[in-house]
Amino acid sequence: MKLPAAVYSMLGAVPVTLKEKIRFEKRYPFGLFRFDSRAIEVENKQCAAAQLAALCHEMTHVALYDAGVPNALSDDAVELVCDAVGTYIAAAVQAGYIKLQVPKGNTGV
Repeated sequence: MKLPAAVYSMLGAVPVTLKEKIRFEKRYPFGLFRFDSRAIEVENKQCAAAQLAALCHEMTHVALYDAGVPNALSDDAVELVCDAVGTYIAAAVQAGYIKLQVPKGNTGV
């Protein structure tokens, strides 16, 4: 499955790019939401299922930050929520219950 070039946010489209290697705080995650630039990066060396799971996890970060939720939760709690919701969304996409697409006439960025 090809990942979308951008995902929806109430604050504006969030671009999605594939990266060869992502580094964040001495770790190498499969994906990352860069809050300062409002962009999602997904590691391109992972299989399609792992890329989708990483994208859905990072999309959940976008939704939580747009709603101000991280102000009330610890970093560990935010990661747990993103893992749970991201896994559910990725499974629903893979099963065909949810479709990721950019609406016609919208470039997404």
